[in-house]
Amino acid sequence: MALSLMILFGVMVSCRKKTDLPIPGQAEVVSYTCLNGVMDGNEDGVDCGPECEPCVLSQADCFGIVDNQFTASSVTTSFTAGQITSSTSTGVLVITGTNGSKYVKATFGTASPTMFTSYSCLQAGTPGPNEVKLEYFNGTYLYRAYTDIVHLNRVNGKLSIEFCDNYMSTPSVGGYIIGQGKLTEN
Repeated sequence: MALSLMILFGVMVSCRKKTDLPIPGQAEVVSYTCLNGVMDGNEDGVDCGPECEPCVLSQADCFGIVDNQFTASSVTTSFTAGQITSSTSTGVLVITGTNGSKYVKATFGTASPTMFTSYSCLQAGTPGPNEVKLEYFNGTYLYRAYTDIVHLNRVNGKLSIEFCDNYMSTPSVGGYIIGQGKLTEN
């Protein structure tokens, strides 16, 4: 008898039809990855990005910076499609914008730095986990930032840095330039 009841129950359960639950009006469907405290799925940061809440960007507090441009003491270099790339092939994250013989390069201390945060500029040596080395080569001289910060973000899967009022110097020329810009992978 018990065996017959178990078989009857098994048949009843296996024959049930799957019915989706209706979603109440004005309710939002959110991916389960948006609430697990881990950066996974197609998120740009931990539990934020395309299917989740927007990520809170780390932004420079200056006016006039334009995406894919670097300005150093009134000389502007623009970058077009394919000129801004990122790589971790050296074991650290490097974001580079190249236009002819000029480039801007940000080298972070790790291959996977924390997104949506700011990093202190380090002029010489190897950057630590909370530091970045920001360099500008104008075709003749290499300048390195020695003040201020660089903001790192990921928007729609693309890495972006922005910075302003970064003092940059080169030992071969003396003096300094002030650099600002925003570079987004393209």
